[in-house]
Amino acid sequence: ESGMDLGKFATGLTLPAYVTTDRAGNLYESNFGGNSIQEYSPQGTLLLTIATPFQPGDVQITSSGNILVGNYFGGSVYQYSSTGQSLGLFSNPGLARADFMTLDSQENLYVTDFRSGVVRKISSTGVDEGNFLTNVQGIEGLAFDSHGNLYVTFYSRYSYNGTDMIREYSASGQSLGLITSTGLNDPY
Repeated sequence: ESGMDLGKFATGLTLPAYVTTDRAGNLYESNFGGNSIQEYSPQGTLLLTIATPFQPGDVQITSSGNILVGNYFGGSVYQYSSTGQSLGLFSNPGLARADFMTLDSQENLYVTDFRSGVVRKISSTGVDEGNFLTNVQGIEGLAFDSHGNLYVTFYSRYSYNGTDMIREYSASGQSLGLITSTGLNDPY
């Protein structure tokens, strides 16, 4: 909490790219270079490794404990049980990339595709509900606040206006404006 370095949490990873936690405080890490997802206890003990037949993008945990994993280069999302058993394809929304993901309070899944400049909304049952945001080139990280507003980071190298920034959107997708573009360098 103070920001003091507590040392290494996990080692032996190959291009760790995305992390999230579940309600018990376990950490899930998307091992992009190792084609796997790892689950760690809050103390750093490796609890589970899920081998994926694809390079994983982001990972999200549902309230039931299922693990949603983006197929980074395939543009789809796969689902695994809390024990790591494959539950198959969750949704194939036709994205070029399944990059960053987040869940809203109703467990709808939002997936970025920075190549296409969209955020796709997928229902809690895996139904593709179409684009939530469009024309958002350079979009990367996503996070909802407790009011249902979505915060989105933009990476200047791919951004439509060449600016690193964070923008806010309402639960209906309406732009609520720029949060900041000061002092950012490739925000994710």
